[in-house]
Amino acid sequence: MYGEAEHILGDFGIKNLSGITKIRYEKNRADEDLEHRLVQSLRRLQIPRCYGLLLHNDEALAEP
Repeated sequence: MYGEAEHILGDFGIKNLSGITKIRYEKNRADEDLEHRLVQSLRRLQIPRCYGLLLHNDEALAEP
């Protein structure tokens, strides 16, 4: 959603910083897809983990 921002930040070198990433949640997809999206984001940022995960469309979590 933010173009190449994650690649740019990863290339810049943010390994020593704590961060939050944001991904899109799609209700009709399996949980594994959500995990895959997070892993891909971390790879682009070149960090092993983040301390927070935000969802672009969190209203999907409120649905049954």
